[in-house]
Amino acid sequence: YCLDNIVPGISSIPHAGRGAMASRDLPANSVIAPVPVLPITRASLVGLKQHQNGEFHPFQQLILNYCFGHKESSILLLP
Repeated sequence: YCLDNIVPGISSIPHAGRGAMASRDLPANSVIAPVPVLPITRASLVGLKQHQNGEFHPFQQLILNYCFGHKESSILLLP
């Protein structure tokens, strides 16, 4: 496999933004890009941290910025 099936571009779907676009017509069930992913639970990346004054503040792990997932899903995918 190689990565010549995709090119960066702007989606024709309204408000979808930028992403990976097919560089040519591909047969059904083709491997688009060989990218292994690690499934991570959303709950393991966010939580509350207690500060010295006793107050709790929400936090999120930096790795969350690199994950893909639906906003309503409990599972994220880390490439």
